[in-house]
Amino acid sequence: MPTPSTRTPVRIARGSYSNLNSSISDLQDGEISYAEDQNKLYVKEGSSLVALTFSPASPAFTGTITGVNLTLSGDLTVNGTTTTINTQTLDVEDKNIVIGKVASPSDTTADGGGITLKGSSDHTFNWVNATDAWTSSEHLVLAAGKRLLIGTTTEGHADADNFTVSGSGNTGITIRSTDSGESNLFFSDGTSGADEYRGIIRYEHNNNALVFKTNTATALTLDISQNATFAGTIANTGSITSNGGTNNQILLNSSDGCIEISRNAGGAFIDFKNSTGEDYDVRLQESSGGLVCTGTVSDSKGDLRKIIKNTKASAYVAVASDAGKCIFISSGGVTINNNVFSDGEAVTIVNNSTSDQTITQGSGLTMHNAADASSGNRVLAGRGMATIWFHIAAECYISGSGLS
Repeated sequence: MPTPSTRTPVRIARGSYSNLNSSISDLQDGEISYAEDQNKLYVKEGSSLVALTFSPASPAFTGTITGVNLTLSGDLTVNGTTTTINTQTLDVEDKNIVIGKVASPSDTTADGGGITLKGSSDHTFNWVNATDAWTSSEHLVLAAGKRLLIGTTTEGHADADNFTVSGSGNTGITIRSTDSGESNLFFSDGTSGADEYRGIIRYEHNNNALVFKTNTATALTLDISQNATFAGTIANTGSITSNGGTNNQILLNSSDGCIEISRNAGGAFIDFKNSTGEDYDVRLQESSGGLVCTGTVSDSKGDLRKIIKNTKASAYVAVASDAGKCIFISSGGVTINNNVFSDGEAVTIVNNSTSDQTITQGSGLTMHNAADASSGNRVLAGRGMATIWFHIAAECYISGSGLS
């Protein structure tokens, strides 16, 4: 800048700061003065002197700065409690924004931090320390073709919308009800109205049951006792395989045996296999009919091919479990009482001695002799055999060899 040939200096008040401050009434508002002892310029504002500090290398402003445009080629540090940006567009080149940066950051200092979007109400996405999770005040909607991936960066099927959970250990989806109501997993076909949810998997807390519904109608219920209740028919068009079994086989227990349901040229059958895999223990045949068994057919009393023997060496009173058995008596006789046996049951008595054995008719019981229609006690001769058949609990018929 060229030096003018004539220089007329601008004179301002000069002196020490205390002298200028004591004579402030002599200054005009907006007038600039210079404090020689502080090497600073001051401007009068009302009854005070306000310092004007400016250093080209490191300027410091203590008042308000107003400008139109500001371009900084270096860093900007704002030391204050509030930073307000009144602009429609905020462009940030940095791809990572750090918030909550304090001297000693922790989850406690981060509690409640996040983003708040002002609307008719605040729409927030915040970190909540109590739940150790990011929490949104609003719904989250993924655009068509986008997926929610948890624990993985690989999509399941590129041509379908899906929800993927992946992990090296135990993984799962938790649906939790905060009270004793219902926890539901809904499957929708995209329609609206009563039929919108075509399938529902529901846990009913009050009933302790897992319920499968189709169009809101219950199809299957699994209760806490592991009982399954189907509302409709159980159909199978292929094979059922379990516990290493082969086609057309339902394996009840790998060590005890299995039930095979099958059909071949010989007819349909249910085949019970033993623990070693030996076949055709019991078969229901469609073509020839009947029940075929290669082993023993037994019930709680024993082999159904046998009349089970109940040996007695002294006086005996018959009991309900004797029905279908043979009382093998050698001394003391047998008493048959009322209301012990029921309609259709029978018991056989064999005298295993050469002496007579008395068959006593108990109180309230009518025992008819099939030979002469009389009733009452009977005598069974040595080595004799008689059978008693019950019409009702209080009435029976007796017949046999050596009976009188």
